[in-house]
Amino acid sequence: MKPQFSLFGPAALADGLEGVLHSEAARQNVTELIGQIDAIILQLDQLRQRLTLGIGPPWILDAMALPPQLVEKYIAAAAFSRWFAYRVDRVSDSVVRSSLLYSDYTDWCAGQALAPSAVMSRTAFGRALGREGIPAGKKDHRGRIMRRGAKLRVNVGADRHGDQ
Repeated sequence: MKPQFSLFGPAALADGLEGVLHSEAARQNVTELIGQIDAIILQLDQLRQRLTLGIGPPWILDAMALPPQLVEKYIAAAAFSRWFAYRVDRVSDSVVRSSLLYSDYTDWCAGQALAPSAVMSRTAFGRALGREGIPAGKKDHRGRIMRRGAKLRVNVGADRHGDQ
């Protein structure tokens, strides 16, 4: 026995929706709905293919589609990476105050003319240092946080602000 109502099955398509829907407007709405569902299925399939290939969703590649807060986080992370590359040497036995590193970072960002909102907070800066393998050590006798494994470069000249 053939099912009487099926939006997506062969019965609805074979009968042209005649026995199921009685008005032209209802048939048009269902046809539009099926078209929208097909478009969503196609987009999901494309997304699955992108994820399988390791490309990522298209909105990751399109900075204009990102919320401004997320864009500013990316800018801050990029600024930190550039500052770290230009201004910090990894020296395993070196110890430096975290506040000195942060002060140099903010000066460097000012030299780059970055918006204040693109400069990392002290907390985010500390976490970024930790991810770079510069962990927080013990506090000094004045209670200031010390970092082990990093040293600020001296005599960097024009490279102080990353100018080429």
